Amino acid sequence: MEYKFSFNKEDCWYKQVCPSYNKTNCNENCVKYGYLHYLAEHALLSYAQQHPPKLKSNIIDDKIYQMLNNIKNNIVDFVKEGKNLLLDSNNTGNGKTTWATKLIMQYLATFGYCESPKALFINVPKFCMMKKDMIAGYTHPDLHYILSQVENVDLVVWDDLVATEMSSYDYLTLYVYINSRIDKHKSNIYTANYTGENVKKTIGDRLYSRVMNASTELTFKSPDLRVTKAK
Repeated sequence: MEYKFSFNKEDCWYKQVCPSYNKTNCNENCVKYGYLHYLAEHALLSYAQQHPPKLKSNIIDDKIYQMLNNIKNNIVDFVKEGKNLLLDSNNTGNGKTTWATKLIMQYLATFGYCESPKALFINVPKFCMMKKDMIAGYTHPDLHYILSQVENVDLVVWDDLVATEMSSYDYLTLYVYINSRIDKHKSNIYTANYTGENVKKTIGDRLYSRVMNASTELTFKSPDLRVTKAK
């Protein structure tokens, strides 16, 4: 992948706690900013994903928020132990992907200097589309990079795992990489807009079993928060 460093102190992740923020030494030479920028970009996180919004706990999902905060506060141990998490719901827009990005960013923020990527954020439908395009002779810029890293980085977020019905090729593609990561005791976080039998129906018995048997499932019950805010 092509990496380009950029510095914007207004977007600094540490501005609320850094004693040097907005002072003369708050500039592009900030090592801590540079480390996290490098890792976040190499995780293929968009600008918005690198700066996930604050989520207010709600009565419906309060216990889940508490559990996720605990995982976030102990994210190094979570990843080191090769744990896996499935964030699912029958509703869209209630914080699953936001929580996934919070967890991946929290993990990346624990590193100092490092030369190799530590995590990846993969949108599953886009990933499957890129793989099919490769067969047709078109290679997306990030695909080779993803394929070179996906089995070995510490943490992968598989976003929208069950967005659409999978073809046999989609299924095989996902099964190979997810199965390999689980066998290597690498951590995965999955998000899905279905639960239970609907997940199994979409991704198939074998992949469903592999994901479910290795993961802690947290099911969000709250409605679409984006619709609520719009009202």
